[in-house]
Amino acid sequence: MSADGEKREVEIKARTRGDWTRVYAEEEGRDISHLSYSPRRLRLGQESEVRMAGIGGVGTEPEYRRRGLAGRVFARAMHDIHGEGYSCAGLYTSTRIVAHRMYRRFGFVDVAGSPRAWKLLDPKRFVCDLLNAKLKDNGSSSVGDSLTVEITARPHEPVFVRVEERKARALDCPVTKVDVSVTLSDETLSALWQGHMTARYAEEANLLSWEGDEEALRAVLQLLTRRSHAVSGE
Repeated sequence: MSADGEKREVEIKARTRGDWTRVYAEEEGRDISHLSYSPRRLRLGQESEVRMAGIGGVGTEPEYRRRGLAGRVFARAMHDIHGEGYSCAGLYTSTRIVAHRMYRRFGFVDVAGSPRAWKLLDPKRFVCDLLNAKLKDNGSSSVGDSLTVEITARPHEPVFVRVEERKARALDCPVTKVDVSVTLSDETLSALWQGHMTARYAEEANLLSWEGDEEALRAVLQLLTRRSHAVSGE
């Protein structure tokens, strides 16, 4: 707001210096709300990593708060981050700040208090328990009358599962014909189950591979993912 009471237009701009990109709201030449991001490598287990935008320096000048500027800056930043080919974005923050509501609105998930991904001791039991829990919860509307699935959670051996009558049971021996075969790391499987990752994200980040029927794949991925819509940003 100028001295004569005229409302000035706030522009959302971006500038890059070295590895860092600064996105900011500018009014009358003054930076009043901002954040910065730079490329980071996020490791997922020993074999996989993705390109992550590490966000920092989030802030708005006190007299300009509660005007929606931070949301506009974040929206521009997330648009640019996606356009630049990043697989995800992350930031460190206090658990007590009001901005958490805004972060969640843009798809961020608080993982500070969540258990880390773990090595599966019994992948056959884990997969069957996971599938049965999801089948019970959502009624398996996306699953046909029967489905034979091969799931390989590296570094473990493949698990063969039969989904039938809304129940999943492990097969004692390998089968030669399956509807869909899914391969991923046990860290990725754990992240899907905990809701830290969606199936679409795992696919786009090349964290899983598959062969077989695509409709069967979608049904299986829905069952493997804790959140039915499966990842933020979708």
